[in-house]
Amino acid sequence: MSTASRCEICERPVTNDHFFCAECRRIYGLTGRMGTWPAWAQQLYRDAQRERRSERRWQHFVVRSRDEDELEEIDEGRLIL
Repeated sequence: MSTASRCEICERPVTNDHFFCAECRRIYGLTGRMGTWPAWAQQLYRDAQRERRSERRWQHFVVRSRDEDELEEIDEGRLIL
């Protein structure tokens, strides 16, 4: 998972697991209920939420091996498990 969240529109850093920075929320009217947002912003939010959930799921998997060659192959992305 990325160490810092970024605005899904302008990519500025955001805090508290927000999806959009304060400026973009203000500019594009992304306040209040999501149902009042433009369709593109709703879809962007859903896509980002899906990706974050997927990242959280995968962060718990750890590959363990005693074989140095196998670890090297994993690091280089050549080993398919």
